[in-house]
Amino acid sequence: MLELHPILAEILHIISELEKMQDKNNIATLKQTTQLDNEIFHSILSDLEIKGYVENLGGVLKLSKNRKELLKNAKKE
Repeated sequence: MLELHPILAEILHIISELEKMQDKNNIATLKQTTQLDNEIFHSILSDLEIKGYVENLGGVLKLSKNRKELLKNAKKE
């Protein structure tokens, strides 16, 4: 399994938690939580989408099925 940068791993973890809370505005919540610069924030989100870790479904971020499995496996280790 490829190692993710700790910041990216934490962003994915936050997205996972926001999914559990069914946050319909999770992009804004994620931005507020991370407090990243707007340009950097959107660059990271684009990178995560390109790599297939997240899906943007009508403005709501969701972990891809592949990423959910990787997170489950990482928790087991």
